[in-house]
Amino acid sequence: MTPIWGVLAAVGAVAFVFGARSADAPAAWSIYLVNLVFWSALAVTGPAIAAMMQLTEARWSPSVRRIAVTTVGFLPVSFVLLVVLFAGRDTLYSWVSHPIAVKAAWLNTTFFFGRTLLLAAILFGVCFTFAAAILRDSVPPGDERVRVHRNRLATLLLFLWIVTVSLWGFDLVMSLDPHWYSGLFGGYFAVSSLYTAFCLLAILTVRANARGLAAIPPSAVQDVAKLQFAMSIMWMY
Repeated sequence: MTPIWGVLAAVGAVAFVFGARSADAPAAWSIYLVNLVFWSALAVTGPAIAAMMQLTEARWSPSVRRIAVTTVGFLPVSFVLLVVLFAGRDTLYSWVSHPIAVKAAWLNTTFFFGRTLLLAAILFGVCFTFAAAILRDSVPPGDERVRVHRNRLATLLLFLWIVTVSLWGFDLVMSLDPHWYSGLFGGYFAVSSLYTAFCLLAILTVRANARGLAAIPPSAVQDVAKLQFAMSIMWMY
């Protein structure tokens, strides 16, 4: 993190603390939640995209995969922010102070935050393990053992990603209005996170090339753009 981003983060944290202690606490916590789910979903979806490329064995993607997994750097911050969210439970979620009997088995504070933090911890750990495997030196063509190990990690990561991110949509966002329910909401949230992560990957890829931080062939950059376009068409549909 550059000094300017550190200063901006500190200013944002101070502003949030003042807002959360003021009469506008609901607005402050709402802004906090929106930023939390947006950036956390991006951070875990980067490795998920790399896992998809690993499993499909896309020959053009090795250099792009290394860019995609760099989003894991935000995951420790994300976990701390998820813990802090517990402090705003009464302000954000009406079911905390006014339980709904028919939904109490799912929407109760202990189970709600317990599953959120547990799934996040497991997914984040797998993301770091997979990123470490991807960022190692290139695997020799005949090293089947390493390829199988990476594929197993990628499969586990994708399973945890779709479960966790979908539950973030259902739990952290949809339960803001506990009387409204959509079985598609979690899926929509996961797909929107994937689309946004492809947009971020395109930006990071171009930026890394421009700064000389990576040597990504123009054809690979075009392939990232094609994937982003395909996701935009699916999202439009």
